[in-house]
Amino acid sequence: MAASYSLKTKIIRLIASLVIVTTIAILISIGFATDRHANTQLSRELDVGESVFLDFLRNRESMLISAATVLTEDFGFKEAIATNDSATIVSVLNNQSERISADIMAVFTLTGETISQSSGLSFDDGITDMGTAINKIIADGGLSTIQELNGKLYQTLFLTVDAPQPIAITMIGFEINQPLVERVSHLTRLDITIAFNDDMVKNVTSQSAALKNNTPLYLTTLKYENLVTLLGNSELDSSDKADNKNTYNERENFATKRLYLTDYPEFSGYILLTHDTDILFKEFDALLDEVIVISIVAVLLTLLMGTIFSRNLTQPLEKLSIVAKKIAGGDYLTRISLDDGSFEIRNLSSVFTHMQHDISEREEKIKYSALHDQLTGLYNRNKILSVLEETLTEAKESQLLAIQINNFREVNETFGFQVGDNCILQLAKYIEEKGGYAARFSGGEVIWLPPEPLDEQALSKLQSDFEKRVLCSQLKIRIKLVIGCVNNPQTLEKEAEDILRSLSIAVSHARLSSNFIQAYHQEQETVYLQRLEILHALLNVLEDKNNQELAMFYQPKLLLKTNKVEKMEALIRWNSPKLGFISPELFIPIAERAGIIKELSHWVIHRVISDLASWQRNDVQVAINLSAQDIMSEEIFDVILSNLELYGLSPYHLSFEITESDIMDDPEKAIIQLNKFREYGFILSIDDFGTGHSSLTYIKDFPVAELKIDKSFILKLDENLDDQIIVKSIISLAQSFNLYVIAEGVENESTLNMLNEMNCQYIQGYFISRPMPSQDVNTWLTTFHQENVIHNA
Repeated sequence: MAASYSLKTKIIRLIASLVIVTTIAILISIGFATDRHANTQLSRELDVGESVFLDFLRNRESMLISAATVLTEDFGFKEAIATNDSATIVSVLNNQSERISADIMAVFTLTGETISQSSGLSFDDGITDMGTAINKIIADGGLSTIQELNGKLYQTLFLTVDAPQPIAITMIGFEINQPLVERVSHLTRLDITIAFNDDMVKNVTSQSAALKNNTPLYLTTLKYENLVTLLGNSELDSSDKADNKNTYNERENFATKRLYLTDYPEFSGYILLTHDTDILFKEFDALLDEVIVISIVAVLLTLLMGTIFSRNLTQPLEKLSIVAKKIAGGDYLTRISLDDGSFEIRNLSSVFTHMQHDISEREEKIKYSALHDQLTGLYNRNKILSVLEETLTEAKESQLLAIQINNFREVNETFGFQVGDNCILQLAKYIEEKGGYAARFSGGEVIWLPPEPLDEQALSKLQSDFEKRVLCSQLKIRIKLVIGCVNNPQTLEKEAEDILRSLSIAVSHARLSSNFIQAYHQEQETVYLQRLEILHALLNVLEDKNNQELAMFYQPKLLLKTNKVEKMEALIRWNSPKLGFISPELFIPIAERAGIIKELSHWVIHRVISDLASWQRNDVQVAINLSAQDIMSEEIFDVILSNLELYGLSPYHLSFEITESDIMDDPEKAIIQLNKFREYGFILSIDDFGTGHSSLTYIKDFPVAELKIDKSFILKLDENLDDQIIVKSIISLAQSFNLYVIAEGVENESTLNMLNEMNCQYIQGYFISRPMPSQDVNTWLTTFHQENVIHNA
């Protein structure tokens, strides 16, 4: 009995020994396996975190490139930079900044000087070698950087503004801030630390002080104690930026990967991706406890459960590893569902699925933004260029149109950007309803590839239909469309970009045409370049206060009743050393379209008043020509009155001539402004009367004292009966309104006598005198009046 019991004991002891030995073996085996798998999982998670972080930066860089390209290719933006139109530059920067939620936007000269900006930054903030950076931007067309600016970290993009050569540098940037770091940390399930400078880990004590004082040296999702501990890890103290390695320290329970962003050379810091290993090993410790309990119950069950557990553990991890590699490679479509794993595995699987969905959704938004205008939903420049390139390969007849809202900037300035956006939205909807491909570049312009080419009659109907129906914010705004077109662009044998440039030239010519519609012709290219050269030269002249190129000439007006000259007209002349003599009929319209007519008019007013003062005559009145923009400007009165006061002259010495067609564009507002001129005591004349639209309806309301008959009716007056009838009618009309009449273009005595018989008060023309420089006026007046006195005697 005892022997039998002893055998049981032995068997029990044997079994117990086997269980113990088996348990120890299992524990040792599982211990090594779990440790190996844990480190593998940590390494993979850190690699995935690295890929997600870098992809996040690249996606933001793509958004910057897309937004900056739209901005720098905008013709109106280029023109604003070329003309130094700071108001327009600021407006475009603010508008673009709001639309893409950019944190910084700026425009610099090619030497790094600030033209305009949305914050107090300079070009060399955060740039270690400004000269090298500028050369790289100009040579490569752009530069992508991560910079520390004023204690903050920004992902920025520099691009050149080309017209067609680089004329400026634009910068757009997003801040890399704490919310962004936390968002990426949430995606990767890793703690992220961004050190602004590579020296951050050199002195733990100073860094601890910096942390307590909130010194902006880093961005992190780690707790303060963990960060200080991590900074004290000597394994992180390395100057080898190429060694982006994983480091693991059991004592501190951190698994860390350090990244140096070598693609962004201006960034001198680094990235730490950190995983807290406590959580992972606590899970494995619980697992080992379960294995011990199971091993005590039965060796077979322990082995079986160990085998099942091992299989259940490794297979999901391998599947997740495969998915992680695909995500790192840009594949966001592969899905995985681990319903048979542990809660943690299923939860990790769910996180991977959500991460795939979020990244895929964000990528789709970026792709949409890269091809569409955010306001109208139309295609943007990138997409229309690709469509145009396809069109160029087709043999069928095609047409490319640019449809602009004329004076769109004035609409925004007068009624607000909301009204301007409403107008462009209506235009986009109107064009989109017509079919074909439509894109919005910027401002009030839509590029359209219609399904079928339209002739000029169809374009005119399209133009008038929209102008009749547009209603912005319940305001009946007078909208005028300017339409430029390139017919059969494939026949031009040009690239898509060059065709868009040709389209811009057509639009520029359309603004000068009577119906605001113009097709592109090859010879327009030369005219466009000539105008651009004239514009740049005029800007340089106006900026030079001591310029000798611009000059004022004066042409007398003879009072027929007394045979005396009491009035003269001021005429501007420009003789450029480089371009030669440039007619006012050429450079004044260019100044008006470029928005610098105000500066030119101010120069003329100052020079005329200065010349008047130098003559020291109280018996002469000089007429100055004003543009429509001058008439509508409140600033013009301050300029005139301040110069009169400066030189001690009165309003009697000046009169102003206004072109009939200018005041007919908005006669109601013109009447209000012209009444202000009369209130200040200035005499007003309607210049080129008879060549405008039809001022008979408003002439009774215009506060003018003189009508100036256009020279086209005077040059052949002694030969042409029709001209005689027209001139008599104008003189009769003027007399009925108690207005004086001035006839310009008198070149012979017979015309003078005929006008005298018609009771015309003043005449002007080469028969009396050609325009003369200021220094000759006194001598000419004295000689002319002496000869007339002798003659009359």
